[in-house]
Amino acid sequence: MDILEVMKELEAKVKANEYLYENTRTHQCQCIYDILSALRGPDDKDTKENELLKRYTTGRIRAIIGLGVESTGRFLVVGEHPLTPTEIEGRDKMLQTASDHFTSHYWAAVRAIEILYNYNLTVEKKC
Repeated sequence: MDILEVMKELEAKVKANEYLYENTRTHQCQCIYDILSALRGPDDKDTKENELLKRYTTGRIRAIIGLGVESTGRFLVVGEHPLTPTEIEGRDKMLQTASDHFTSHYWAAVRAIEILYNYNLTVEKKC
């Protein structure tokens, strides 16, 4: 999917979600914003650790919402497969030292994905 298709799918998921449907439009828009704001990933340092963190966080978000490499025609970090327990542990350790700005966006996106996609990124399982 391209980004416009992803946006349409996000909007459809918000409209189809009972919890969000019963809440305010502001809350609905917040879920979409939370996911989109985490897509860029940590870019405060150009290091191998940041690239790995990007794969473990932003890459997983991109895969879940359907924004893959094949859909854009350019290189994006996409983590198509669920993280292993070892990778989850590594991600959590890296998040402890990542910038507060990125981690706040990431955890907000995790909550929004759980609501819209019924997927828990924290443990890599369907809800």
